[in-house]
Amino acid sequence: MLSQLPGKCWVVKKDLSKSPRLRDLPHRDAQPFKAVSQGEQMLKLDDKGDFLKVKLSDDTEGWIFVDQVQLCD
Repeated sequence: MLSQLPGKCWVVKKDLSKSPRLRDLPHRDAQPFKAVSQGEQMLKLDDKGDFLKVKLSDDTEGWIFVDQVQLCD
């Protein structure tokens, strides 16, 4: 279970006005390719600047703005 991995389990914040999207690169101008549901848990793989590289439950990997997610409870 992701929630049992301290510092590795992240979840999309529930108070966002719209669903965030994964990007293929850790850059503002990178093309978003997949919407992520609010409350969805993900595994942190890496971080770079304002972005986290994450892996979703369907094995999709991408970069998400760090301010759109928080550590799992």
